[in-house]
Amino acid sequence: MPSQLPERLSTILANVEQAIANAEAGVAGSARELDKLVDSIQQEREHTQSEIEQVTLDRLVQETSGKPADQSSEAQERSLRAAQTELSNALGRVTSLQQRVVDFEHLLTSARQQFSASEELPGIEDAKALTQRQAMIRAKEEERRRLSREIHDGPAQVLANAIIGLEFIERSLRQSEATADAPAVEEVERIKASMRDGLSEIRRFIFDLRPTMLAQRGLIGTVEHYISAYKIFLPDEISLKLPEAMPELTPEQELTAFRVIQESLQNVHRHSDATRVSISIESQEREVNVEVRDNGRGFDPASVRVRARGGAGIIGMRERAEVIGASLDVDSSSGSGCQVSLIVPIAMRTSGDPASGMVDQRRSH
Repeated sequence: MPSQLPERLSTILANVEQAIANAEAGVAGSARELDKLVDSIQQEREHTQSEIEQVTLDRLVQETSGKPADQSSEAQERSLRAAQTELSNALGRVTSLQQRVVDFEHLLTSARQQFSASEELPGIEDAKALTQRQAMIRAKEEERRRLSREIHDGPAQVLANAIIGLEFIERSLRQSEATADAPAVEEVERIKASMRDGLSEIRRFIFDLRPTMLAQRGLIGTVEHYISAYKIFLPDEISLKLPEAMPELTPEQELTAFRVIQESLQNVHRHSDATRVSISIESQEREVNVEVRDNGRGFDPASVRVRARGGAGIIGMRERAEVIGASLDVDSSSGSGCQVSLIVPIAMRTSGDPASGMVDQRRSH
């Protein structure tokens, strides 16, 4: 009997690891379905907002032309706004469930990795610590979402409505046969162009707070857009190495990878005095590797303290990595530049899972 113990123990250990992997795969599948539902609700809400804006513009044109108010148009606007409210409420419920499911998936991923490496499982205290870090990161992202919503519904909406009003004035002036209106049309066009520039700046700030593009275009497309939009703030020499396709990551994994790239590039812009920066994402069988490297002045990572300039960014990146079961390494020294490396584990999937293949993230927009 004793001679059979190693073999039996080995079988049990393999069965435990497989059981964790199966649970992880099942939860990951549910998380992906919820992610698709969130994406669908968001798209429908954006479409409804576009319809509301068009109905509002049509009503303004009708009222100014002296025609009687169209009751059906007003009823349509009320119906659209009610639908928008319902969609917003549904989005909140689904997003909350999605976050809890993904948190549990990350706990399973960490448990599988720990068991595979040391034949140990996280205890209650480990799970509590991970939950606390998840809550902390979630609170930060929720604050970013709150700010982005307030800016979107406040200054951004005011500018958008003002542009609609200017378009209406421009349309009215162009319909006039009086040649004296030509300078007025030019002035309206100038003001409208200036306001559109301001709206673009606000939308870029909103994107910094909440990169919703991740849900539509994935990590690769979002990184490409970010580099293109912020190229003016980066060194002249930029190297960008991205795969054509990569395994599907969870929304939190994609967000963490993007935040690490974003924070690293902001540090390059603010502190490094670099003339060259490279960004690469490489997909391997069991992990995705993200790397940002610059040739700036560098620093000693061990001497960095928690402060607004530099330290909080690195510590924040480490905390984000831990929450999704990833690892982050910062390699730098004075005068030798800096290299930030993030390794994101790929969730286990069952052999029959169609999502286990590579996903093309270079989506059209």
